[in-house]
This record gives sequence, C-alpha cells and structure tokens, in this order.
Amino acid sequence: MRKKRSNHPAEGEGEGPGDEAGAADAGRVRPVPPPPRTPSLRTRALQHLARREHSHDELARKLAPHAESAEALEALLDDLVRRGQLSDARYAEARSTQLARKFGPSRVAYELRSKGVDAEAASQALAVVRENAQAQAKVVWAKRFGRPPSDALQRVKQLRFMQMRGFSQDVIQAVVPRVGSSLDPGDDVFPPDAAPDRAGDSE
Repeated sequence: MRKKRSNHPAEGEGEGPGDEAGAADAGRVRPVPPPPRTPSLRTRALQHLARREHSHDELARKLAPHAESAEALEALLDDLVRRGQLSDARYAEARSTQLARKFGPSRVAYELRSKGVDAEAASQALAVVRENAQAQAKVVWAKRFGRPPSDALQRVKQLRFMQMRGFSQDVIQAVVPRVGSSLDPGDDVFPPDAAPDRAGDSE
C-alpha cells in the first residue's frame, strides 16, 4: 500500500533566495535621511525680493526672526542696498503707483510711512501722485458714483468718500459735481476706463 504524500512542505522547503534576502533586509537598519537644509538669511531675503519690491524696514522685520544677531541682519541689508537688490526708491515708486489707482496723496503718504520708507524716496514718489491727483480723483469718483448727487445729503456722502480716499479738499471740490448739475456725456469726468461700479453711496 502506497503512502500518501503530504501537501505541506518539509521544514526548509519552498524557501528561495528571495526569501533569504527579504529576511536580511528586515533586520537591517535603514539610514535616516538628513533633515532639510534651513535657508540662509541671504536666501530668505532674495526669495522675498523675487516676489516683489520691499522697503528696507519691511524686509528687516521679515528677516529679524531668522537672524543670528541684529548686526548680521544689518550687514546683509547694507550689502543688498549696495548691490542694488534692495531699494526704498523702487519700492516707493511701485507701491505708490499701485495705491494711486484707488487712493489720493495723503493715503499713499500714510502707507509709505507705515512701511518705513526713506523720506527722500517717499517724497519723490508722492510728487508724481500729487501731480496726477485730480485726474485720478475723477476716475475714482466716476467708478464709485458716476452721476451728480441728487441732494445735499448725497453730495456730503460723496465728499466724505473722496476725503477718506485721501484726496485734498481742493481736488475733491473740483471733482465732485454740485447738486442738480448735469454732466455732458463727453465731459472728462468720465474717463474711458471709469465705468461706474454700482449705484449707491455707502462704502
């Protein structure tokens, strides 16, 4: 009588070379990858400047938490200025141009002061804003209102809105029409790019 052959492999059978390699890998300690390198202070500065212009003080505030010392930070900023990579004048020009699309000279001046812009750089940028203030005020008024006030209260609201935008009284009085006045469709108070936003007087 024949013996039945067992379907279960004997000890050691069925283990190929791959199984031995797997067992060896399981017991091996894999090296831990090194932590990512912390960017240097200069690298951080250049990353900020690549995104947009910064004032000296604004960049200093952003870099201060990462600087080893105040002296090291100031030395870096001085070097960036010498290389022409950091410029209050360029920042003031770019920022004032952006703000002047919606705001008048006094608001632009406040924003530049809040960023610590050098006084001379701010003065040069503001001279351009003031030169174009009345033309820009017409654009701002036309986009916001687009028609003369219907009564004294409406005119007060329009005057107040323009004042909050940072325009001077002389410019505001020249731009905001009087109650009951009519505007000729060809009047330059309606520049081509100044379609009214919407009706209403609240901000």
